[in-house]
Amino acid sequence: MDSLGAKDLEWRVGGIGAGTSDGGRDLEAWFFSPSPDGEMEGQRWWIECKGRSGTVEADTVKAACNNALAQDDLAYLVVVTNTGFSNPTRDWVKQWQKSHPHPRVKLWDKSSLERMLAQHPNAVFRLFSQALSTAGHLEVAREGFWNRFDYTSPRTLQTFWDTREDLAIGPLERIALVVSEFAHGRIGDRPWGVACEPQAMFETLSLATANLPYLFGRALRSGIDQEPVIRGIAYLVLATLRVISAKDVAEMIEAQLQNSDGAPYPG
Repeated sequence: MDSLGAKDLEWRVGGIGAGTSDGGRDLEAWFFSPSPDGEMEGQRWWIECKGRSGTVEADTVKAACNNALAQDDLAYLVVVTNTGFSNPTRDWVKQWQKSHPHPRVKLWDKSSLERMLAQHPNAVFRLFSQALSTAGHLEVAREGFWNRFDYTSPRTLQTFWDTREDLAIGPLERIALVVSEFAHGRIGDRPWGVACEPQAMFETLSLATANLPYLFGRALRSGIDQEPVIRGIAYLVLATLRVISAKDVAEMIEAQLQNSDGAPYPG
């Protein structure tokens, strides 16, 4: 729920059976979105979790829906399980929803969870890092760097290096890995600039140059040392010059460091 953008998350302490102290939900959350006039409007969600070895009982879902009716400001009720819901249960919810439009009811089963976790690997990484494949760890490394300025650990960098032939390392990933190397000291043990084709190296430098204002601005706002970024970009320039002419590299950098009107950024 946190990865989906929920705010004000509140865990409820409950028990087993009807009338437990969790008040009919295991987790309460709010989602905020802008209204047409620019003000933020909140939606209150209840999430009820049902761990089962088999299909969730229909009576459990019916009780959750009927219990939620007492909440006038409740936008969504989510019943989530690690297994599944029967077709009759899903049909009952559809019929119930016709006469009770609020709150909206969502049934999240195992397939739903797997799909959402695939879209938000950081959630898996936080809780079940041992379950991620190397490709999944690479996705986490990319998202962590570009979204939060997280650096990949040396041990994980070595894993990526050892399996680089089997990984889809694009420009975004390569920039994250290079900067992480310099954040931990040096890049001599894993020269990422040598481990790719000339065109891929050129594209990586082009993307890095285009994102210089973003990278430096984010580092300043977060109070993060800019040196790994500076050294990483310098390394990308040198690595690109090994395989691309200086003229082409200079023209690309000059073009990337211009405003939309063609004027150079202030130095």
